[in-house]
Amino acid sequence: MVARHDEQHDVTEPVGALRRFLTAVVDRDVDEIVDSYADREDLVVFVEGPRWQTRGHQAVAKGWRDFCDSGLILRRVEFTDGPHLHGGGDAAVLACLSGIVELDVLGPAGGSTQTPMRMTWVMARDPDRWRIVHEHASQPGTDPYGIGDWLRPEATS
Repeated sequence: MVARHDEQHDVTEPVGALRRFLTAVVDRDVDEIVDSYADREDLVVFVEGPRWQTRGHQAVAKGWRDFCDSGLILRRVEFTDGPHLHGGGDAAVLACLSGIVELDVLGPAGGSTQTPMRMTWVMARDPDRWRIVHEHASQPGTDPYGIGDWLRPEATS
């Protein structure tokens, strides 16, 4: 899935709501971005930037308004793995979407970067659409425990 500005999405389905959100981010449509989040004080976003988290709808809305005015331009969001839907369905009130995305970002000084991110969104069903209640963006740590990757290679026979 690639988020582009010319797409329409069904927000009554979790994947459609996520696609509309990502398209709004690429379009810098701050009203649609903010409307994609549940208007709740227990909303939590673990951002990819230098702060640990943003709590509450008002703070998340301010963060997105400031992002859209920051000079950063997110030109593309492309899933290299996913999106994977966990839950959802006709009777569900919560759904989780996860995957790995590649962000194509143009900085204020004109430099372009392609940044891979692990992303997870927990969404709640509202009467009119699915909305984000938790978002988590992260990248693997260089070597947080000093032992490298603890996943051992499979034994070969």
